[in-house]
Amino acid sequence: MFRLILFTVIILSSASLQAQRLETQLGANYNHDPDLIENELLARAGVRWVRVTPRFFRYMNGELDPATDEGLEHIIRASNAGYKVVFGFRFDFHQNERIPIPNSQREREMFDVIGSVIARIGEHIDIFTLGNEPNLETVGADMVFQESHGGIPLVVFTQRLLDEVVEPFYDRRPSFRRPEIYGGSIPAIFQTSTQNNDAVRGLLQMANDDDRIAGFDLHFHIESFDEVDAGFEFARSIMPEKPFLITEFSLHRLYRSKIEEPLNATEAGTDFANTYGYDPTWKSYQWYTVVNSQRVTPDEFKAFFDSREWYPQNYLDLYREKFNQYGVFLATYPILQQSAPQVLNPTSPLWFINPVYMQVSLELEEDGSLAANPLCVDDYLEWASYRLPLGEVFEEIHDTIRLYPNPTAGLLQIDRGRLKGKVEITIHSLEGKELQVNEFSTDEIRLDLSDLRNGVYQLTLKSGQEVYSKKVFIDSK
Repeated sequence: MFRLILFTVIILSSASLQAQRLETQLGANYNHDPDLIENELLARAGVRWVRVTPRFFRYMNGELDPATDEGLEHIIRASNAGYKVVFGFRFDFHQNERIPIPNSQREREMFDVIGSVIARIGEHIDIFTLGNEPNLETVGADMVFQESHGGIPLVVFTQRLLDEVVEPFYDRRPSFRRPEIYGGSIPAIFQTSTQNNDAVRGLLQMANDDDRIAGFDLHFHIESFDEVDAGFEFARSIMPEKPFLITEFSLHRLYRSKIEEPLNATEAGTDFANTYGYDPTWKSYQWYTVVNSQRVTPDEFKAFFDSREWYPQNYLDLYREKFNQYGVFLATYPILQQSAPQVLNPTSPLWFINPVYMQVSLELEEDGSLAANPLCVDDYLEWASYRLPLGEVFEEIHDTIRLYPNPTAGLLQIDRGRLKGKVEITIHSLEGKELQVNEFSTDEIRLDLSDLRNGVYQLTLKSGQEVYSKKVFIDSK
């Protein structure tokens, strides 16, 4: 069995996933609120990936201290518990200031703050995204060519973030596993105005041309699934081969387009209103106000959407099919409500409809735990349970040093690459308890971890003065 594993290995790189035909993985998105991350809820959801994008200017303006920020501590705890982390900043320039001129004092100040955040959590980042919806967070003048910047300011800033901060940080720390870098994250890529944006095109071109960038992050908040096809097709016209990351997706535009629809727009809607005691002429936003101010049962929440002719049942499955079709490496979906206004009107945002667990809108379970969103929880849990097949992937520790399979059922192979001489490998629990110490002088290194329970462990590899570390997942199911 183990020999078969060795002969069927494929190098793990998100760039090779299309050729492998592996499915899109699903993780949990916490957006700008890492302080909401709780490992217990992540375990309930069955995910392995967590995505966060804290607001940069909260650090820049001194509201948060990178050295003590509790949100960053939550990221570290999740990583130490074995969850993989997608991290990037929300650079909300449009609310604060223009993008600084290259090599200016202001740029150096910003890069110093970015560096201090990365110094706190750098060893816990598995994927680093170079922005979050920058075309919405940047003033128009910074998305066209400016002589002062020698290019499009947003594109120049993003390139320099990679060149002057991210890459040098990991160059100075060879024992850290270097995260994969993704460009983005661009929303509404299906809209003509987005496609005609010089900065958006420039960021996609940068991701396509720079070998250090693994792929590109897109956001799909849609009204129609035709928009998913249109968005991917445009992105593929500029970046034809590299994989996509989708850190945000929802039906938010569809929900918003129907916010003024009356309950009695359909016969089923009239039955819904009569069953639950509402005025049938109420607009949808009036019922949403009840949902967020008084809580409703999961059955009532589902009954409302079942009464809407436009609502696509099992929409997560529809997204999953599209993402597999277009070579998406990983998608993340909101796991907890972060915006749930109690009084709604025709212009209100409706993000509260999306999350898997609803601490504001739904009545608690009998045991006091959060109720799950009946619109998506079953499909979410099934999708989140998908894992890359054991024995079919490599994971790089550093350069040519690789271990596989990871997750493993118990047997682990390590390619020592350029390392010469004796290699010492130590296995620790996440609490720091030493569980195994092995020395190898052979070219092939095989570890038997079958005596360890399922879970996450820390592997440390030492060769002379070089030390490398990697988390190992054991899953013998």
